[in-house]
Parts: sequence; C-alpha cells; structure tokens
Amino acid sequence: VSQPAFIELPAAQFTAYLREEGLGPALRQREETGQTATKPGREVYRRCAKALVLATHGPAARLPAPAADTIFNRVLGLPLELVPEQNPYRLRPGAALTVRVLAQGQPVPGALVQVWQAGVSTGTQPSAAPAVVHFTTHTNAQGRVLLRLPGAGPYLLATVRMEEAPLNLANRADWLSTWASLTFGGPQGAAKMR
Repeated sequence: VSQPAFIELPAAQFTAYLREEGLGPALRQREETGQTATKPGREVYRRCAKALVLATHGPAARLPAPAADTIFNRVLGLPLELVPEQNPYRLRPGAALTVRVLAQGQPVPGALVQVWQAGVSTGTQPSAAPAVVHFTTHTNAQGRVLLRLPGAGPYLLATVRMEEAPLNLANRADWLSTWASLTFGGPQGAAKMR
C-alpha cells in the first residue's frame, strides 16, 4: 500500500473524474449537497498494486502441479484488492478468468473494473506499434467479474473505491480514494509450460 497523497481538483474537474471512474455514490452525495458546481474535490488517495509474475527456470520449465499452485489467488488483506480465482498463466487464449474485488477482505458489488490488454497486433502493418485494448465491466452481487482473455498480455486490471475521508484527515481532505491494480502476463506461453 502506498503512502497517502493529497490532491485538490476544481469542482467541475472533480465531478468529471467521479463520472469517469464510475464513482456514483460520491457523485450523488456531492449532487445532493449542491457541491458539484462550486466545491473543489479535496482527496487523499492510496494505491494497492499487485503483480502476478510467472517465474520459471530453464528451457523445460513447467508450472507447479495444480494442487501446489495457490499463490495466484492469495488474499493479501490490502484495503482494496483484485484477486484472480484462476491462474491466468494456466488458461488458454479465449478462456474465462474470474476476478474478485475485495475491500478489507469483503466482496464489493457494483465496482467498476477497467481492463487493459497491451501488445495486441492490429494485423495491418507489422511495424506499427501494438494496440492497447481497453474495456470496462462491473462486479456482480458477489464482487466478481468474468473476463475473457483473448490472448497474450500483458494485462492490467484496475478499480477504485471512494469514501468519505476519516476524521483525522478532515482538515486536508473530504474524500479517501483507494486504487487497486493487478497486472499479469496472460495465457501466451503458458501452453508450452503445462
């Protein structure tokens, strides 16, 4: 978890940011109290980043036996975290990956999850820079999203949660945002290591 950082945005910019990040409850609260047009957004934020790295050794490297392969879905107890329910390195292209969003270990229903897949070939010009595919989805009532991994990564998943700042920070911030991310390589290459 990163150290807290503070930011203040003009009212219109803060409102646009809340909309873009799918932070409806905070936006509604500001609208109901007449703050969207005039009151700057004073925010303290923190980041909870996770990376799932496939570490193997040698040309004949293999993934651990499925029964021993449990690190990928370990809940770390971060304030906000994304937890895959399957090892994305074991999946074949096009397979489904379920990811849970947890806040203090509890499921977060309705959370906006953004997904980026880098390095996608456009197929038009081999020398062209790889494209980045981006889409968004929301968690279900159990705090889960179901994603299809079309192919090689890397992938970046991200979500954010906004709540009122704790009283001990009220002199500097009205809101506390917690950002969670998960990066991983995806299915490519894993087929060779099964």
